[in-house]
Amino acid sequence: MSLEAIRSIKEAESQTEQIIKNAEQEAKVIIEKAQAESKIKTAESLEKFGLEMDEITKTAESKAQTQATQIMLDMENQCKGLKTSADKNMSKAIEFVIKEIKGK
Repeated sequence: MSLEAIRSIKEAESQTEQIIKNAEQEAKVIIEKAQAESKIKTAESLEKFGLEMDEITKTAESKAQTQATQIMLDMENQCKGLKTSADKNMSKAIEFVIKEIKGK
């Protein structure tokens, strides 16, 4: 082989090595950028998820409080109805007892 051919081969090998090094460096930069973007997107998603969960929790708490209030009102009305019924029955019982006492 001539010296010129050997020099050309060595130059081509050197260029190939440089191309590989450049490609590896570019790939490393691309991967680092992708990882950084992924971290940002993940953080944004987690923040959004947290805000959505807070809203869901607040809505659920509000609905639960409304239902609890309604249940308490219903129970109060039922108790009032029972008291009224008991008062009527007590009045009837008192009248019956008085009649029984007077009748004897």
